[in-house]
Amino acid sequence: MYTITTNSQALSVRFRQRAVALTHAVLAAEHANAQAAYRQAQRLSSGSVPSSYLRQAARARGAGLYSRRSPAPPGDPAIINAQTSRLKRSWRYYVAWKSDGSQVTLWNTAPYAKAMRGTARMMSRPILERVMQLERMPRLERLRRARNAAMQKR
Repeated sequence: MYTITTNSQALSVRFRQRAVALTHAVLAAEHANAQAAYRQAQRLSSGSVPSSYLRQAARARGAGLYSRRSPAPPGDPAIINAQTSRLKRSWRYYVAWKSDGSQVTLWNTAPYAKAMRGTARMMSRPILERVMQLERMPRLERLRRARNAAMQKR
């Protein structure tokens, strides 16, 4: 009769520890990702072009500020110039852990934030799309570093 000894129990404990460490590391990385996206949204909501210049440029085009009739903003349409800074202060984010991974939600609570998608008389302002574009690669890098750090432990 042969006796086979294995270390399956020790391996099982080790894999469970790594899974828990990985879960915590990914959640921490997603919190860092959410904070970075929040900072990008705030940055895009606080452009530095003065209102007087915007009014003057709109008059020269013969249209209202950022109107559909002549949609030529003086810069990037994703940057909204801060008039009262209410839009900048109204950004919120939430990180949730789901059974199939994590989810980061970024939204704005300002009453006029829904106009960022555009209206009948105003062009759309793609702030959220620009935040996703700017944060895509840094987000993946933060998640990769978190995964590698969690796998190195124990």
